[in-house]
Amino acid sequence: MQEQYLTFDIQNERYGIRVSHIEVVLEMLPITRVPNSAASILGVINHRGAVVPVVDLHTIFGLAPQEPKPGSSIIIAETQYQNEAVTLGILADQVYEVISIAEKDIEQQPPIGTSPQDSFVTGIAKVQDHFIILFSLEKILHVVLK
Repeated sequence: MQEQYLTFDIQNERYGIRVSHIEVVLEMLPITRVPNSAASILGVINHRGAVVPVVDLHTIFGLAPQEPKPGSSIIIAETQYQNEAVTLGILADQVYEVISIAEKDIEQQPPIGTSPQDSFVTGIAKVQDHFIILFSLEKILHVVLK
């Protein structure tokens, strides 16, 4: 069985998120900062009349925070969190393409310092000459919304 993933970069590492979670990819928009919000929340944007928080995966993944730069995009994604649909924006340094990845080509994250229940990584796929790190949007939300 194959799943489709949208691929994008964060600090020169390739990541993938299931296309079934993606609503749209937007060019960079002005982000309104919200006082006292979590470090992983850059702020909010107006998307089709709704206030949508924008998440900085740099901080969630333990990387140095980055300001949006030319080529940055906001991926609008939706998932379930505590039986409610949640929409959020994900800041990406660069968005690439949608690719199909077979289940057999996805390996589990090696046990390198994090327990499986604490890791955001759901698997690592080798596609052509590079790795794509696949992550759980639900686990990201658990950290952002707690």
